[in-house]
Amino acid sequence: MPVFSIVVICKNEEHVIEMLLKSVSALSDDLVVYDTGSTDNTPQLALKYNANLYSGPWEGYGKTRVTAALKAKHDWILILDADEALDSEARFALNNLDLTDNSKVYQFRFRSFLGDRPIHYGEWGNEKHIKLFNRTMINCDMAVVHERLILSSRMKVHTVPGHVLHYSIHDIQDYCDKMQRYAWLWAEKNAFNKSRYPAFKMFFSPTYTFLYNYILRLGIIDGREGFICASMTAYYTFLKYTRLMEIQRTLAALPHPSLG
Repeated sequence: MPVFSIVVICKNEEHVIEMLLKSVSALSDDLVVYDTGSTDNTPQLALKYNANLYSGPWEGYGKTRVTAALKAKHDWILILDADEALDSEARFALNNLDLTDNSKVYQFRFRSFLGDRPIHYGEWGNEKHIKLFNRTMINCDMAVVHERLILSSRMKVHTVPGHVLHYSIHDIQDYCDKMQRYAWLWAEKNAFNKSRYPAFKMFFSPTYTFLYNYILRLGIIDGREGFICASMTAYYTFLKYTRLMEIQRTLAALPHPSLG
């Protein structure tokens, strides 16, 4: 049986984290749950499933994930979010992986849900993410949102059978709140980039994003939910450029320190 740690970062996730804990409880002898300030029953649920519970401040996705990974006992690490769970095929595949080659990383296909409805097409339809890797071979950037694993050119990406089940969106209000929060974080992350984002992106990118996901990527086949997903992604695109332009205008108006 392959040996790896499972690392989860969380805050106030009692409504979803038990699905994750049930799906992974038999896979590893080292389940690390890193809590960033829950005020609900999340820590108690983690302890119920014999997790090694740690707590610390929220420092953005990248830095918090790196901090949590340092708590793991094994060098091979399966990174999961509290709103994710593994299906039976993925669990079976993990039990039979050969983890002797440290230059391999493993990605998983995602099956995302809007409420209790699985989404098969559009932006969510062919989503894959690297989730299992050897920490001695990988770096992670410190981005506050949409952090990336940094792979060397000799790393080999393999796809694990099965799916990660992603229960990130509970209802439309939750969807709106998350799109706004991620748009704000993206804008703050990119505000100090030297490259400027032209104003036309704010006007044309949302329309293109909607058509691309709803028509070209067949989101229309998912019916009402496909339309909602394509619309929300377009909304996020509009918000992130609008907020970025607002921040950059504010920065440009600030007085510059004198060189004299």
